[in-house]
Amino acid sequence: MVRIARECIDDLIARADIVEVISHSLPLRKAGRHFVACCPFHQEKTPSFSVNAEKQFYHCFGCGASGNVLSFIMEYQHVDFVEAIHELAGQLGMNVVYEEDGQKTESPAARTDRHLAIYQLLQHVADYYAHQLTTPAAAAARRYLEQRGIDQQTAQKFLVGFAPDAWDGVLKTFATQETALLQAGLLVETEQGRRYDRFRNRVIFPILDQRGRVIAFGGRVLDDSKPKYLNSPETAVFHKSDALYGWYQARQQRPLERLIIVEGYLDVIALAQFDVPHAIATLGTATSETHLRIIFRQVDQVIFCFDGDDAGYKAAWRALETCLSLMNGKRDVRFAFLPQGDDPDSLIRRVGTVAFQNYLQQAKPLSHFLFDHLLKRIDIAQLEGRARLVEVAKPLLAKLPEGAYQTLLVQRLNELTQVDFKKLTTLIQDAQPKHSPSDPVAVREKGREKREKISTRNIIHLGRVNRTPIQMAIQLLLHTPALAQRAEDIYSQVSVLIDKDGDAEFLMLLIELLNRQPDMHLGLLCEYWRGTPYEPLISEYALQENLLQQPIVNIEAEFDGILTQIKQQYYQYRYELLLAKSRLAALTPSEKQEFFELAPLLSRVSHGIKP
Repeated sequence: MVRIARECIDDLIARADIVEVISHSLPLRKAGRHFVACCPFHQEKTPSFSVNAEKQFYHCFGCGASGNVLSFIMEYQHVDFVEAIHELAGQLGMNVVYEEDGQKTESPAARTDRHLAIYQLLQHVADYYAHQLTTPAAAAARRYLEQRGIDQQTAQKFLVGFAPDAWDGVLKTFATQETALLQAGLLVETEQGRRYDRFRNRVIFPILDQRGRVIAFGGRVLDDSKPKYLNSPETAVFHKSDALYGWYQARQQRPLERLIIVEGYLDVIALAQFDVPHAIATLGTATSETHLRIIFRQVDQVIFCFDGDDAGYKAAWRALETCLSLMNGKRDVRFAFLPQGDDPDSLIRRVGTVAFQNYLQQAKPLSHFLFDHLLKRIDIAQLEGRARLVEVAKPLLAKLPEGAYQTLLVQRLNELTQVDFKKLTTLIQDAQPKHSPSDPVAVREKGREKREKISTRNIIHLGRVNRTPIQMAIQLLLHTPALAQRAEDIYSQVSVLIDKDGDAEFLMLLIELLNRQPDMHLGLLCEYWRGTPYEPLISEYALQENLLQQPIVNIEAEFDGILTQIKQQYYQYRYELLLAKSRLAALTPSEKQEFFELAPLLSRVSHGIKP
């Protein structure tokens, strides 16, 4: 499997200055040892966003946003981890190094760079189409846009253009790049080898990727030609399965809290013109699981907007089935059905923005739509109908990830059918697919969800007063990594405490890592454990610098005291273990010796005397 090399990530974090990176986006000002600004992730008037240069970590005391330099890039620019790595590498003038099975390999970014000529050509062609829209030959196209109510400012925002009614408009204009035009999907080649423009006499809608680069085009005819809508074919830079129209424009919204999925280019453009800027559309295909995974990386709430006719309900049901496997409890999927005869474009023009938003407010939650749809087709007044409902609902609920959301839907099925809840749970578990997803994106998502479940059990609630010595040691090490060299002699004792204290294992790993890499800071530590079960645990600790009720005057002495408490825990644990064993069977000679040595050790430690 190809992935970014660990040492490359560490090198990037080590070389980056979080203050410098964030200052490119926010006006930071010095405030004591930290830098502050108004938080970009929520609305506020008084700055609560703090950046710690020493620890290379940021935290907002208002909304809780926190992390290292990569976390900021991901959250602020709405990009994923790999994109954030490339963005940071670009700022630092560094190359991203990939590896496969531990061996260095060519960066996928380097392979993408070989397509740079295609990206540049597509942008030039988009500019060409935009210019053509201003020419006399585009009079019909301009009238069409006027009739559809698209104003000039909105058309420019979405780079709307016009493809002339000619077989070789693009071909002649970019004659020296004919091969690249073919690779970009802008030309059609016949069996005889003749080439001509793919888009002719059409209003052109450029399709952008999440970085704002033109990757393809959609065209709408101005006469009775077929097809009515035409998209670019699949190319090296364009794949319909993960492309969304309006995606780049929607991602520019701050904050981006939800997305509306509509069916066409003009729906997206009309909604944006009427101050509903977070609408996107798939490109002539149904919304796929891949689309949804991309969307859910940015927002937790999605509203599908469908026509209120039979075709709209069928499309909504297909979308619901696609969503089920991704409903992890945090996500909120809803379905808005418009009056028959209306689409989002026509409705918002007819009733206005406020009334349209009311339609969205009335959107049905996925759970309501699921059972409403089934109950329209099944009469549960009779026993046979209730049995039928269980059989039909069973494979649908089995697709849901295990958790509270699935449990609540099973509970609803129990209320409707009166079938025992435990029996329903067993039936649904039996209906779950036994194979693993083959899609690598799905595999990663499943792994992340599994980690979240594990992590939920491991999160330490730092607000409580009675923290354990092991928790306090972890806290101090994260904020003062140099203390690790003082903890080498308790490594073996901590390893014994793993069965007693679940946090002991992480303390062991932390001591081992910091003694191996003593120059690590909090930002690097956060990155080192990103995507592991320990990530939320570190995030919780990272937000609280002061572990004790009073400020720490001598942190080394404080840490030594905590280590002494951990040793006392170890001695007490071993003493009780051996005592319990002696009541059941005879101790070995070595165990007897250890038992008699532990009693005075416990006494010395309890009186504050070093063992």
